[in-house]
Amino acid sequence: SLAGKPVYRDAGALQFSPGPTHVDVCRGSDWTFRNLYNDDYQGRSIARYLFDTLGLGRVGVMHDDDAYGTGLKAAFVEEAGRIGLTVVGVEAYHRAPDLDLSDAVGALDVLEPDVIFIAGLYAEAASLAREIRRRGLTTPLIGADAVLSEALVDVGGEAVEGMMMTTPFIVHPAVGGVAAQAFAQSFLEAYGRPADTWAALAYDAATQILDAIGEVGADRERIRERIAQTASLDTAFGGITGATYFDENGDCLKPAFVAVVRDGQFVPADKQIATP
Repeated sequence: SLAGKPVYRDAGALQFSPGPTHVDVCRGSDWTFRNLYNDDYQGRSIARYLFDTLGLGRVGVMHDDDAYGTGLKAAFVEEAGRIGLTVVGVEAYHRAPDLDLSDAVGALDVLEPDVIFIAGLYAEAASLAREIRRRGLTTPLIGADAVLSEALVDVGGEAVEGMMMTTPFIVHPAVGGVAAQAFAQSFLEAYGRPADTWAALAYDAATQILDAIGEVGADRERIRERIAQTASLDTAFGGITGATYFDENGDCLKPAFVAVVRDGQFVPADKQIATP
């Protein structure tokens, strides 16, 4: 998304994504929008959730050494310092087919954190969980939106049971209302698998764009202007992931929910992030 942004801007083509969370994705271009929160918001929310809601005091951090992992880690660590959550250690890893996480896990283990925060993608999060549980550790694990994938459970198995993660949306009877449940059922019938957060966000993004085209026609500038006009709760697009509207950068700060893996399924955690 970051690499493509200047290309779309120079071509005068709308870039509207339901996926990237890096803080700089929308900044610096009038043509780029997204319908989910950024990593600054997500990192701060996770820190406050661990400290304020769960009452935990010591956290170890493991992060992917890329733009996503380092940005999310930085936002989390900064907020942790501000609110009094102690970061006992930070370990980076670099994605590779033969990734060995034993040293990184061992380094955090001796520091005895109350919880381990994983700022990375689902495959490495699953591998980390397996290594942590292989050592006999019962330390709670929490990740961000990029670990929410069926592949997390496929790879991690029993090791990821109880893992928590933030998400912009949970397709579940307890969240989202009738429209979300209808979408989830239609998705399951069409594709033979449960709808996840990214399916719901992608559905809303496509629907919002198609609605804009229906209103203003197939004109690039007018489509961009119509999306940009969705700038307040009063003018928000109402989708299955809630109200979507944008700030001056094209960012949409939807609230973060917390999901947890139970019996191989992603369900809402018993305790959710307190509304500021």
